[in-house]
Amino acid sequence: MRGLRTALIPIGDLQRQVQTLEEMEAIATALGDRQRLAQILSSAGYTVGALGEHRRAIEIAKRGRALADETGDLLSRIGADAMMGRAYYALGEYANTIEAAGRAFAAMPAEAESVAYERFGPRSTFQSVGARVWVAMSLAEQGHFTEATTRIDEAVAIADRAEAPHERVWSRFGAGRVAFVQGDVERAAAFLEAILPQVRTDLSIYISRVGSTLGSTYLLTGRTAEALPLLEEAAAHDRSLGFLHGHSLVLALLAQGYLRAGRLDDAGRTGGEALALARKLGERGWEAWTHWGLGELAAERKASEAAGHYRAALALATELGMRPLQAHCHRGLATVTGADAEHALATGLYRDLGMTRWLAPPA
Repeated sequence: MRGLRTALIPIGDLQRQVQTLEEMEAIATALGDRQRLAQILSSAGYTVGALGEHRRAIEIAKRGRALADETGDLLSRIGADAMMGRAYYALGEYANTIEAAGRAFAAMPAEAESVAYERFGPRSTFQSVGARVWVAMSLAEQGHFTEATTRIDEAVAIADRAEAPHERVWSRFGAGRVAFVQGDVERAAAFLEAILPQVRTDLSIYISRVGSTLGSTYLLTGRTAEALPLLEEAAAHDRSLGFLHGHSLVLALLAQGYLRAGRLDDAGRTGGEALALARKLGERGWEAWTHWGLGELAAERKASEAAGHYRAALALATELGMRPLQAHCHRGLATVTGADAEHALATGLYRDLGMTRWLAPPA
């Protein structure tokens, strides 16, 4: 199934790839080839998820996993679990991501990678690295940074041992995202800057993720002039491919770039677009981040709706267990309301989570 490997990394017309996978599914069904069908379904979840159809991606992955269990196809089962975890991550269901994607790499532990590679080939590395990254980023959203870093270190080591370009980039993107959420800008920049040249040449599918996260890292250190082109490039690349998985977050981060550049109207327009898209696709974690960003914009404008956006973000963050974002929301509320209790809540969370960058009192 050599063609399925290319379906995992979309580089062109996503709708056409879905059509191709559907044609392959019909052929495998007609032939009664249930193992081949398991392989197709386990791969299809990626492309469907790329189009923002996260619930459908989960349904497809579950079908693929059931068939993989029936036929004893370990790699298809691992792939289905990894893609299920990816879709849950997009929906903000971080506990489900950790459970599903965790099953994937637990079935192929790091010490068995060389054996798995000999038996299954490059797909085993793709799934093993990818699953660890989805788990790590979910752990980071919950504030479990030590465990997240452990998973990332495993992913980086596996990718390096296999000398796998896609996995090397993806593992380091994950490392950058985890470090960015914690506020460790030096670590985030080091990982992301190391892979940016490769992404700009022959692995451009990753430019939206790497560019937006690196740009946002630059914003944290005041490097707005360097950040904004990266953030704009990231959003434009997603649009050119019709790639919707994570696009609402890319837009939310671009809105932050416009805010820091003083382009408040652009920030409001882009933030509104991000919020509408996140709601449409059910991406509740990224909806929460977008509300927080709109709160920052409203606070800059001294607008009364700032507290409303912070509270909307806080409600979602609390429901989803996003403790780092909860801290940011309390900090924002302290800024716009002057409430000492909000400042105390923010400080306590930052201290507990090791997010020392934000321990200074709000301005």
